[in-house]
Amino acid sequence: DLGYLAIGGVLGYAAAPEIYAKQQNFPSVWVSGQMGSGKSTFCSWLSSLQGLLVPMGMGLISKNVTAVGIACQLENYSNILLWLDEFRQHQIAADKEPMLRDCYGRQLAGKWTPDGKQRGIRTMTMVSGESTTNDAATRSRYPHVLISEQKRLANHYEWMQNHREYFFFF
Repeated sequence: DLGYLAIGGVLGYAAAPEIYAKQQNFPSVWVSGQMGSGKSTFCSWLSSLQGLLVPMGMGLISKNVTAVGIACQLENYSNILLWLDEFRQHQIAADKEPMLRDCYGRQLAGKWTPDGKQRGIRTMTMVSGESTTNDAATRSRYPHVLISEQKRLANHYEWMQNHREYFFFF
């Protein structure tokens, strides 16, 4: 079941240092689906597994979210899920998409600094949006979860919303 895949992907962040040390990579989750299908709600619940009570991720298509800003957060969120939201293949800036691919192996293009210290990547992104990427290398780094309102067996929305602050106990 894809729900279990997503939960397992997020719970894996607890062992991210060990997984990365052994494999030199760390996968995360890519959540896609139609507008209004519940992607943001589902991703906010996944974030709650780490104690992050965030209603939305950083908007990938927003002009207020730059590639440099994402790079800073990839360093700041040390082995904690960084949720990037609103992925739309033909609207994302060209400098942002390679970051989604390269954070899997924690590779970041070097940039000269006066003190000689390079920015490092210390986490992986969870991406959500209406589409997935056309880039095969990026797609291979994320298990994909498709959210479909029609495939739901029951509606647990109220319970999930009322208890999400306790999800980090898992």
